Formats: sequence, C-alpha cells, structure tokens
Amino acid sequence: MNRFQGSLAVALMALGGAMGTPVLAGGGGPLFFSGDMVISPPKGSAAAHCVLASQFLHNDEVVFRVRVLDAQGKSVTDKEIAKLQVKLSSGETFDMKYGGHPHAKPLDHFWTAGWKVPASYPAGSLSYTVIATNSDGSTQTWAPFNVAPSQLTILAGTAKGSE
Repeated sequence: MNRFQGSLAVALMALGGAMGTPVLAGGGGPLFFSGDMVISPPKGSAAAHCVLASQFLHNDEVVFRVRVLDAQGKSVTDKEIAKLQVKLSSGETFDMKYGGHPHAKPLDHFWTAGWKVPASYPAGSLSYTVIATNSDGSTQTWAPFNVAPSQLTILAGTAKGSE
C-alpha cells in the first residue's frame, strides 16, 4: 500500500461564520471555507501534480488549497480581504495567494500556499488553521475536522528524487 492509498480526500467544508468575526470589507457577513491539501512533485518531475493527500514525506511540497465564499456564495478574492494565511500548530505561518489553476491555462481560481517539509522535521500529525484578515485587522479563523485523516501528517522517510 503506498502512502496515498487509504488517504481520504480531505474535503474540508466548514461554516466559517460560527468561528470568528466576519472579515469582508463593508461588513459583508460571514465567510465560508472549503479546502484540501495536495502534493506538488519536484520541479521537472513527471509525477502527477495536485494529488490529494494528507500524508507527506520529508522534502515533499504540501500545497494547501482553499476556496473562500461570502454569504451570497460568491468567491472571495484578494480584492475583498487583506490576506489569507495557513498556520500550523507548530507555529509556522504561510501567506496564501489567490490565482488561477493550473497556472498555464486556468480552469478554476482559489487560494494556495506551499510548504516544503524540512528533512529535519519531526514525523507526526499537525493541526492547522486558515486565517482570513480584513484591511481593518478583524479576522475569521477556520480549521479542518479534528480527526487524524483531516490533519497534516508527516511520515518518516524522504521523498524520492529529493535526497
């Protein structure tokens, strides 16, 4: 069994309004989040891109993907909120960028942030949150389900081709 088999597609839907202050400019109401994590292979690799995963090896690139919707179901872009960040329970914070995917010929638009798992990082599970911040500094926080398959898990070992 490889590390992707048995891995749940981390469908991370949550009602964001119950988890913090609305952050849309002009008091647009609560935000709603959905997201997942995918693996991004090393540059130049023939491996499949954007494979859903929650388990990663050292030197793998974890990509957090998040869609944010307003109360009317409209996508929230970098024009409506000041920033969107992923924060790991270990303290690392990554700024997310809004854009089209795949980059060459976009089929969809959403927020992403990448993190290459350091070779020295301890194996184990990490929880994480996504924090939306408005230009006035107000925030709204979202977290995936509090169950192991929805959390980020670092496995012992190193990704092939990155040794």
